[in-house]
Amino acid sequence: MSSTWRIRIGLGMAAIGLSAGLAEAKPWIMRHGQNAQQYQDYYDNELPAGFHPISVNVNGTTANPRFTTVFVSDGVADGDWAARHGLDSDGYQNETVALDDLGFRVIAVDAVGDYPNETYVAAYVRDGVSDADWYARHRMTDADVQNEFTFAQANNFRMIYLSGYGSGANRRYAAAFVRNFEGISWTAAWGMDTAGYQAMFNGLCRGGFRQTGTTVYGTDANPTYAGVWERPDGPNFEIQKRQHVRAGLTGQEYQDLATDFENTPWQSTCAVEYGTPGNERYAVCWEEDRGPSFWTENGQVVPELASLDQVMQNFMTTRKVPHGSLAVTYQGKLVYSRSFTYAPADEPISTPKSLFRIASISKPITAIGVFQLIEDGIIDPNATLGSFDFFDVSGWCDPEARNIRVSHVLRHLGGWDRAWQTGDPNGITQLCGAGAGTQRSYFDPMFNNYATAAELGGIGLPVSQLNLMNYMQRWPLNFAPGTGYEYSNFGYMLLGRVIEEATGQSYEDYIRDNVLCPVGSQGMIQGKSLWEDRQEYEVEYSDPMRRCSNSAFATDPNNPEQVAIQYGGYNIENMDSHGGWVGSASHLVRIVNAFTDPNNSVLLNKATIQRMWMPTALSGGGYAAGWQVGSMDRYHNGSLDGAWTFMSRRNDGICWAVVLNQKSSDANTPVQNNDWDIRTNIQNALSAMPSSPSAWPRHNLFGIGNKFDLDCSGTIDLSDLAGFLPSYGAAVGAANYDPAIDVDGDGVIGLPDLAGILAHFGERLLE
Repeated sequence: MSSTWRIRIGLGMAAIGLSAGLAEAKPWIMRHGQNAQQYQDYYDNELPAGFHPISVNVNGTTANPRFTTVFVSDGVADGDWAARHGLDSDGYQNETVALDDLGFRVIAVDAVGDYPNETYVAAYVRDGVSDADWYARHRMTDADVQNEFTFAQANNFRMIYLSGYGSGANRRYAAAFVRNFEGISWTAAWGMDTAGYQAMFNGLCRGGFRQTGTTVYGTDANPTYAGVWERPDGPNFEIQKRQHVRAGLTGQEYQDLATDFENTPWQSTCAVEYGTPGNERYAVCWEEDRGPSFWTENGQVVPELASLDQVMQNFMTTRKVPHGSLAVTYQGKLVYSRSFTYAPADEPISTPKSLFRIASISKPITAIGVFQLIEDGIIDPNATLGSFDFFDVSGWCDPEARNIRVSHVLRHLGGWDRAWQTGDPNGITQLCGAGAGTQRSYFDPMFNNYATAAELGGIGLPVSQLNLMNYMQRWPLNFAPGTGYEYSNFGYMLLGRVIEEATGQSYEDYIRDNVLCPVGSQGMIQGKSLWEDRQEYEVEYSDPMRRCSNSAFATDPNNPEQVAIQYGGYNIENMDSHGGWVGSASHLVRIVNAFTDPNNSVLLNKATIQRMWMPTALSGGGYAAGWQVGSMDRYHNGSLDGAWTFMSRRNDGICWAVVLNQKSSDANTPVQNNDWDIRTNIQNALSAMPSSPSAWPRHNLFGIGNKFDLDCSGTIDLSDLAGFLPSYGAAVGAANYDPAIDVDGDGVIGLPDLAGILAHFGERLLE
């Protein structure tokens, strides 16, 4: 499995999606290198019933053409398709008109030879599309293609096929168009050299477009590329299909690739041969077709809270979200813990134990850790960052950096604005360093690895947290610390370093031991950026339009690999304290459940909780210290490509958390501005519940396995058993008595307790 997109055209490298499941795509056949007689004979004698051509290509010369074709079996009846070849321009025009009279339309067309002596090959289908809803053009110049492109965009048509032939002044194009019934976005490009094609492919991939057609023409020394791209973002949008695009393949490489994709969900959508005899090369487009998505629910059914099942189903199916989990506590008990899957049949289903990136829900977790240290007198909230060794103020070009306090950073008052708009429309000007005088507007350093690497002298990727701090030293603060509010991921990354220096522990270890373990959430882990580093029980993250990105781990920043945006488009390892944690919905609800009774929280005392939750005036009252302030709760959301999450402690004591493996916002979908609906709808469903405790479930789904995780590792293992045995047989009052492992509460650590640890031995604490 891979998450890397590449289309190094000259080298024939791939533009590939993530994983091929076990489902099979529509049956397909590919043929290449056929001469005219072989091509005709194949149709007459060998093509199986039920197959028809969807991509036709002809290369060579008019006297010695070579045909490359893709056939599929997709339900088109044998009488509802047609193919023609060896036609001159008039012949092609006449055949198309005649077939149009019978209800057929052009779906693929190509030609060989130089204008005006070219000959054509074409494929047609009869599928009920009316004359007014399709058209085809041929013998177009570059200017003609531009005119037709403009006309189609303006009149709700989309190009479905584009081919080029000839070279120099004799270069011409043929194309087919159909009404854009689906209302999707599409584009086309032509006349591109190898570098231009690479850049075009990368840019469109980053925008969520999939290449559906390609053509290569020109000369061996200077091949010229054209292509068509689509993004299924219409009103009834679908998840973009993964793509695999290659060019520059030899005949054997082309054959090997086709063999590799047999009996997989991958289907070829286009294939072309180019180059002169003896130097033939191939370009191909593949897409993954895993079939329809199915709705699956997992976890104990809770009839009293069935409305939450419906909330999740409505949200996930409308937005095509593959995986999600929701957990709810009432009066301190876990009353609801369910997971949902909306994915093709070959997709593993999620369970309440599934782990998700929680993104910025990491911030309240970090804030709890900082407030513990404040409560214990280890950190002074009024201490400046400059009082910590990691934050060397002498290196900061803006003297205001000396005034940033821990309390400022907790409340996003530190002076960093990731969306600076005031004053100079270009933003702010770099004060010192190699890029002094450079201006910027939007800038979140946690997502701008390339600028950091370049400014620091081409240090290479991935950049480190120290690199990010060194880069930010060269820029001015956007406002004096404590005088303005702007949400800052960078600031919360610094708080992780504050915890490390104050405690002498790694950020992860401190938080696990002191925040997660006391509430039973020590099974949470720090995330990894890359697909190949995905961890056990972790879901696969998704982007609805399969966007790619320059890799934050590129071996050559000047020529970066294109990767799935959610797998290497950002460096989650650098985000540990502001967006790096991975956990289940139950893990998160355990954390907020610790504040159900502020008088008896295992994490903080009541006064500290109130201080942490006190709204910040400069935020307009909408943000406290690591927590967002709602009208009925304290909460936080999390947003990354591949993650959309919420954690809430309501004023009525009900706590809930939802985790999803895909977000729609900023992802080019028609619902991209409505992701917050999940919070609204969950809140409404919970508020609609009767206030009487008798209306709520009486069970408690929280497990007890965490009581035996004595070393807080997240797994019940030999070290826990070794820690348990010295207390075996101890009773209340004995020096070696530990009430934490007296699970049955009988005052003696005996056989029932030993049986408990053995029953949970080897368990990962995921709920």
